[in-house]
Amino acid sequence: KDISTTFVSPGVAVNTFNRLNHRDELYFSVFKPETGPVWKGNLKRYRLGSDGTVYDRAGRTAIDPETGFFKSRSNNPADPGAWSWWSDDIDANDIHLGGAAENLPNNSDDRNVFTYLGGSSNLSDDSNEISYDNADNITKELLEYTEATDEEYKLLLDWIRDIDVFDTDNDNSYTDTRHTIMDPLHSAPVVVI
Repeated sequence: KDISTTFVSPGVAVNTFNRLNHRDELYFSVFKPETGPVWKGNLKRYRLGSDGTVYDRAGRTAIDPETGFFKSRSNNPADPGAWSWWSDDIDANDIHLGGAAENLPNNSDDRNVFTYLGGSSNLSDDSNEISYDNADNITKELLEYTEATDEEYKLLLDWIRDIDVFDTDNDNSYTDTRHTIMDPLHSAPVVVI
């Protein structure tokens, strides 16, 4: 069924000062299966009550007891749907709305993407940055893309940095950001405090 879902365990923030207690932040990695090879995902935060109930930003129960999924949007003002913590509005069970994806930078130049290449232990060092300007370290060989032209190589690096190089939103712009977090099918959120 084509619905937003999660197959990964939620992440809970453990109190670093007292390991017998946990904090009330609860993080869910969500995604929506699609017919093609690209499945979009998101990371959403809710609150875990002391009774184990999952609450949304407004303090309402976030899970629909009949389906076990996040509550859908409704016209009922008392229960309009689940509202995740980082969202500007009710995002309900729609993975495309709200969450961490909504908070990604609008300008691709403000989106810093790094990978550890075994050199500097400072992950945010320029030598670890994924960009065309770092072609000496992020090589075609490293990416196993040796047959690519320079233009194809640059498109790949821009795509990795979340630039909409294929105009997937059909707005006739190939330089805007996609605001995309891909599906987290084989991962789980980890909270570091």
